Amino acid sequence: MASRRHIVTVGVTGGIGSGKTEMCRIFESLGVPVLYADEIARDISNYDPVAKQELRNLLGEKAYTADGVLDRAFVASKVFSSTSVQKKVNAIIHPRVEEEIN
Repeated sequence: MASRRHIVTVGVTGGIGSGKTEMCRIFESLGVPVLYADEIARDISNYDPVAKQELRNLLGEKAYTADGVLDRAFVASKVFSSTSVQKKVNAIIHPRVEEEIN
């Protein structure tokens, strides 16, 4: 009987400091490819012109530094103080991340 190889997709989730990065490092050390959705989201927020404009429209010009890079501290202050803003930011970024992953 021929052996079959199965591809398994695992999502590593959890709160801040829960060990997600360490778990992914372990996977990588075992030769398992790891896709970092946070890095994709960072690239989208910094380089996708439509996403950048939508974030500016939502959060204002202070959402980006003079260099055109997302001001993560500013955005975090807005997102973590308002569930409504968090949902709107997620609606801008998450579909693009999913599209990129697919």
